[in-house]
Amino acid sequence: MTRTVEVACGDDVVAELLPGRTVDLIKLDTESTEPAALRGLHATIERDRPVIFCEVLAGRTEPELQPLVDQWGYRTYWLSDDGPVLREPIVGEKSNVNWLFLPDDRQPLRVDPAR
Repeated sequence: MTRTVEVACGDDVVAELLPGRTVDLIKLDTESTEPAALRGLHATIERDRPVIFCEVLAGRTEPELQPLVDQWGYRTYWLSDDGPVLREPIVGEKSNVNWLFLPDDRQPLRVDPAR
């Protein structure tokens, strides 16, 4: 089955739906089109420096994602079962595809499992 979908640039959507507001968080799970989605949010990311949660499917998007986050001054953390693990460069995992991209001046929260 074929479906036609409307595609819009993320920066345009943000400008239309959130005029004058700041974007604090972006969550992406677009089945290997994450680099294109991030490129479409370039101005928003440069301006607001949001936290980005991103799916990284092993062997598909890593070579495109790394230069994007590097140019924005972001660090990349693989979200392991025990919490964020700094990993540079991005190398996708087959078992856990969730990543956190943070501006260099921010650190991930650590949760005490005993609490």
